[in-house]
Amino acid sequence: IALYCALSSPEDCRQAVLRAVNHSGDSDSTGSICGAIMGASLGAEAIPPEWRQTVESGEEIRDL
Repeated sequence: IALYCALSSPEDCRQAVLRAVNHSGDSDSTGSICGAIMGASLGAEAIPPEWRQTVESGEEIRDL
């Protein structure tokens, strides 16, 4: 499902991840996998700013 969501919205990270988390299965895992695919494909700047700002230890992760 994560790959389907990423491929169905290849240029829209928000749309892909929202689609991934709004299904009846293991949506938290699906959303994180889809987000990772989208981030790797489009870069961190494609992730909505309000999502990036609320990541725990975000500064440390970006420094890596």
